Amino acid sequence: MLFPDSTKQEPASIEVDVFVSVHLSVQPVCGNWHRLCGGGSRCRLRPPRWSRWRPCLQWKRRPNRPLRSSRSPIAGRDLGDWPSSLSSDLPVSRCFDELPRCPLLSNPLDLCYNWAVVPVPGQGDVMRRFEGKRVFITGAGSGFGRRTAEKFADEGVSTVYMVDRVQSRLDLVAEEIRSRGAEPYPMCFDLADSDQCAASMAEALDHHAQLDVLVCNAAHWADERVLDISVESWSRHLAVNLTAYFLLARDAARSMVENRSGVILFNASIDAQGHSLGFTSYCVTKAGDRALMKSMAVELARSGVRVNSVSPGPADTQQSTDIVGEELMAKWREHGFPEVPLNRLASVDDIANAFLFLASDEASYITGHDLVVDGGHTADVYEIPYD
Repeated sequence: MLFPDSTKQEPASIEVDVFVSVHLSVQPVCGNWHRLCGGGSRCRLRPPRWSRWRPCLQWKRRPNRPLRSSRSPIAGRDLGDWPSSLSSDLPVSRCFDELPRCPLLSNPLDLCYNWAVVPVPGQGDVMRRFEGKRVFITGAGSGFGRRTAEKFADEGVSTVYMVDRVQSRLDLVAEEIRSRGAEPYPMCFDLADSDQCAASMAEALDHHAQLDVLVCNAAHWADERVLDISVESWSRHLAVNLTAYFLLARDAARSMVENRSGVILFNASIDAQGHSLGFTSYCVTKAGDRALMKSMAVELARSGVRVNSVSPGPADTQQSTDIVGEELMAKWREHGFPEVPLNRLASVDDIANAFLFLASDEASYITGHDLVVDGGHTADVYEIPYD
């Protein structure tokens, strides 16, 4: 869409469809055009009495009452005194020159915001997709697992079962989970112990009979060339990265099948699709996770259980820092990561968001799928080496 010259200062307006029968009007403020509200298809409000909804800056009647909706955290809240000169025929319109006074917007000049429309992410829009659910996460003490646990807690889960082999990390995450209103249930053990894996899932199901989401995220890695891999190292990779995934998923699935509901998620890695030099054992076990995911997805689909995986690309985590060192990691953070088309490393939020999406009802028709989150890395086959 082409906008008029932003240097014009005289009032102007342009109308755009936000959803069926809802229009917003925008005008230049301080010589700059506002970005439009990002409600789009996420908006769930419908005007109660108007077939066409056209807020206009010149209409002059006071709003009689706010439009309330659970989808909007500011709908129905006190927005302060309205100027006596302003009124409107619609209870949801707002004069643009009043936006800077609105205490609920952190940057009102950056947004054309109609306060009855679903809020834009970053402006207090916290979804509650997992209200009252129970989630089991391995590797929850750091990195992807920790951020995934925190985000589940933010979105309303009642209990987060957290597995890690370092107690101090679990203690820190437990406080974070508790501060977000969820119950932390830390379990400290080594996933290489298959008996402990079975016992931990039994303990979680004894604590509450229904488990809604399992996220198998923890992984073991070692920088070893194939000719140098010992049986002990190979066996530990298999135990932590594959056998633990199988045991936890199998036992969780038995409970989920009884309830005809549940989601199982694996962290598979893009290394499941090929080879990363020096990480043969890791690549093999991650390929096994991806295959296990697909097998379980097919077998459990008719029982109401979905199984998917997330394959992260190069990421900014402590594990990556341990591999390459702090100096190189700092360079990539500052100057970008040129091996990836999006020119950056994945953040823990990027991967946590993928897990939450696949666990949510928004992905209710997705099973047996490996969601690659790699900034286009695996799509970029090669570049001609001119230099």
